[in-house]
Formats: sequence, C-alpha cells, structure tokens
Amino acid sequence: MQGFTLIEVLIALVIVAISLTAASYAISRNAQNASYIEQKMGAHWVAMNIISREQVNAELPNYSPVVQQNGTTEMLNHTWYWQSKIETLANDEQSYHVTVFVSPTENGSPVEQLDGYIYHIPMDSENTG
Repeated sequence: MQGFTLIEVLIALVIVAISLTAASYAISRNAQNASYIEQKMGAHWVAMNIISREQVNAELPNYSPVVQQNGTTEMLNHTWYWQSKIETLANDEQSYHVTVFVSPTENGSPVEQLDGYIYHIPMDSENTG
C-alpha cells in the first residue's frame, strides 16, 4: 500500500493551517508595532521642537505665572495637535517648567507628554555690544 491515508492528510492540513495562522498573526502584530513606534517617534519630535522653540523664545520674562498655548505642526506627512503649558517655578522667576502634550487628532488623547525646563539668563545692557 502506497500513499497517505485521509486522516494523515487532514492532520497535515491542520498543522499547516495553524502554522499559517500563527505566522499571519505575527506579521500583523509587527505591522501594528511599527505604526505605533512611528506615531510615538513623530509625537516626541514635535514635543521636542516645541520645547526647543520655547527655550530660544526671547519673550520669557513677559510670561505670567502660567501660559497655555495650542497649535498644530506638520511632521512625517501628518498634522500633529499640541498643547503646551509654561509655568514659572515657585522660587525663581527666571526658571520655567514646560509641559507639552501631543496628539495625532484634534481632540484625541495625547500619545506623548514631554517635560522640559527653561532658565532665562537676563541680558545685561552694558554687555550687549
């Protein structure tokens, strides 16, 4: 007698089906993870850019104790929505705490929150020549 029995063929097909399902699931999870990492990276870059912009902002001494700002930024072919909160530190009017929240949608929950600090060094009018 040569060949495989029907039971042997069915068992082989079940094994192949389970293997293909597992491989498909792994590929799907990998694609989801790559998309998530790209989103987190883009949001983090936007937050870093906002904090960097505030660090070079010449109007820091004019901030009230708390300033909130909203805006959008284009990065990675996507519009990112951000909110920043700048507050003066309790014992130092020249130091500020900046918190930036970044979301991929206008009213969505943030995917990134980044904190930074700014220390403003006043320019001495006699030394700016």
